[in-house]
Amino acid sequence: MATSKALFVLCTLTLFLSLSVYATQTPPSRVYGDFYRTSCPEAESVIAKAAKAQLDKNLKHAAGLIRMAFHDCFVEVCDGSVLLDGKDIGKNAAINVNLLGLDVIEAAKTAVEAVCPGVVSCADIFANAARDSTVKLNGAGGVVQGGRKDDTVPSAAPAKNDLPLPPFYVSQLIDSFAKRDHSTEQMVIV
Repeated sequence: MATSKALFVLCTLTLFLSLSVYATQTPPSRVYGDFYRTSCPEAESVIAKAAKAQLDKNLKHAAGLIRMAFHDCFVEVCDGSVLLDGKDIGKNAAINVNLLGLDVIEAAKTAVEAVCPGVVSCADIFANAARDSTVKLNGAGGVVQGGRKDDTVPSAAPAKNDLPLPPFYVSQLIDSFAKRDHSTEQMVIV
């Protein structure tokens, strides 16, 4: 029981550190809590409903979404670049191939497009679904700022060059986070 609680706390902290610390790199004039208030007021509830339905089918995808959020936010400022299709880029980059939860994003995107076509960015759908996955794991919810722009220029380099790899030594992990202006304490939290 203690192990599952520790894992839960780690997942929750990873998600919120990724979404809050890295999202601050997006210009604040574009990103705010009620971004879709007039253009798609039901966006969050539609995303939450679709995400919950998918996560009810496969709960392990909740942790996958949190990991995917880290991959996206650590290398490209929470722009949905991890979702892009293409040879050796985005979700097909070697380090991202085994990410779980893409079905959750696809279901949420389909649901949002049915009510507000072309309005909500994939990056914002992803951020909300990642938050909803934390809630599904009995974690804290919260306001996800909207207004992120989707990445449209695919590149394999950021994932390949910037994500910390599993066999890294502690010194390599510290250096990897320091390149992103994050402290050793923030690294340990993630």
